[in-house]
Amino acid sequence: MVRLVREIREAASQTNNLDSLIPYMTEKQEPAGSVLFRIDDAPDRMIVIKSGTVQLDEIDVRCGAGDVLGEIAAFTPDNRRTCTVICESDCELYSLSNEAMIQLFYQNPRFGMFLTRIIVQRLLKNWQEADARAQALLT
Repeated sequence: MVRLVREIREAASQTNNLDSLIPYMTEKQEPAGSVLFRIDDAPDRMIVIKSGTVQLDEIDVRCGAGDVLGEIAAFTPDNRRTCTVICESDCELYSLSNEAMIQLFYQNPRFGMFLTRIIVQRLLKNWQEADARAQALLT
């Protein structure tokens, strides 16, 4: 338990990146127009965009190089995707299976902290954007 607490503290103080995992991920190219996954699909993988642009259809958000997609579905109460993701341009992607992602989440405090930060960062950004839209409607 002491070792785990020490590892979690170290993970919490480090920068948020996946560089050490890239060699273990599968690289794939997808042409523009490809649907990576659809809303309500069961999660099968987490994706890191190497190059290109994708759109999160339902919320009209674009993501590019370095962005992570697909990690939230593994933690939703119904275990389903929250958006449809479509390649706007040709994309180079890295992917990690959902099973490997969950295993790493439990076994590796750095990765667990990384995912937690990504998810909270998204929630905060979505809240700020919703607040800005609401304020714009009021003025």
